[in-house]
Amino acid sequence: MAKLSNEDLQWLLEGATFLGCGGGGSYSVGKEILAAAIALGKDIVLISAEDLPLDSLAISPAAIGSPDAVSAQDDSVPFIASAPKAFDALQMAINSQREIPEPAEYVIAGETGPWATTITLYLAAKKNLTVIDGDGGGRAMPQLNMTYFTAQEVIASPISVANDTTQASKSVVSTSRVGSTDLAGDVVRGIISTDSFGNTGAFATWPMGKKDVVTASITNSLSFTLKVGEAITRHKSDPDKYPLSEVLDVLRTERGFAEIIMNGELCLFSETTDGTFDMGQARFKDKTTGRSLYIYNKNENMIAYFEDETSPAALAPDSICFLREDGSPTTNADITPEDIGQSFYIIGFSSDQRMRNQTTVTTFLDALKDMGYAGRFEPIEELSKHWPA
Repeated sequence: MAKLSNEDLQWLLEGATFLGCGGGGSYSVGKEILAAAIALGKDIVLISAEDLPLDSLAISPAAIGSPDAVSAQDDSVPFIASAPKAFDALQMAINSQREIPEPAEYVIAGETGPWATTITLYLAAKKNLTVIDGDGGGRAMPQLNMTYFTAQEVIASPISVANDTTQASKSVVSTSRVGSTDLAGDVVRGIISTDSFGNTGAFATWPMGKKDVVTASITNSLSFTLKVGEAITRHKSDPDKYPLSEVLDVLRTERGFAEIIMNGELCLFSETTDGTFDMGQARFKDKTTGRSLYIYNKNENMIAYFEDETSPAALAPDSICFLREDGSPTTNADITPEDIGQSFYIIGFSSDQRMRNQTTVTTFLDALKDMGYAGRFEPIEELSKHWPA
């Protein structure tokens, strides 16, 4: 086990924002949640999946909803009211089926992203829990059924959802038992679309023992996120001493393939909110060649094309991620009209190999089909052979 310093926590936010593939919420809200966690003044400890006790119980928290809906809320820190309520409700549901109730002492993020990662850290501090070095994907994902948990047949049930209010008269917590993670996603989206939730809230699910955590999570993902965040932070502080190539080296060491797809100016960015999803597109113009790159997102960046090309440049579950010109990671939720004309690095790299299993790839392809792509999955290392010079 290792105690996380405040510097470690900041590196986790930086890394999670980048690894969120343009999604996973906004950096700005993640920064608020992390500050709330640090303000609690509690030690936050990281443990590897292999070091968990045999009788351990882990719970996975996350935020759900449209980042635009979250930004329209009041001035309170998002999710610090709803996440503990959902956690407590899930623990009650689990213990209601046990002869001897036992507390959950471990927490594992549902994905890597600025919201899920910091909510996990906040709950650890708030509830005196230990954080597991792992998560459900090593990236952010728009749907619950895209996680590696799902591919390994760990169902998101029971699942507890809470709205983000501290007013007792307006507080809503709902717990459901479902037969599949597909149904869990439908139930949660239906609940948070009500007026009491306003298309945003927090949930807790995927109760797991050690065996499931070891076999069904992307183990050691937080250690990787920490390394990425440290490299990004060093690059931001002194790009001459710590060039962007060092960030790419960290990615390659873990994932194999990582390259800059483009250093380009943002020319177009548009989004529409469809329930819990922000659907959008961005166009970047290469600063050297003038060629355009189009990226389409469903909260997360899902597919990228160079202009005049029929084959994609990159496809999810492989990663399409942003760094601003100054090296700061950012997400689609943080990009505004004022960013038009600003320079970004678009970086593509391989997903964790465990996320290339047939179940997960098919689920991503189903989402891509709804977005207009009817082709097959091709790894980014193969697609990159056809990128323009």
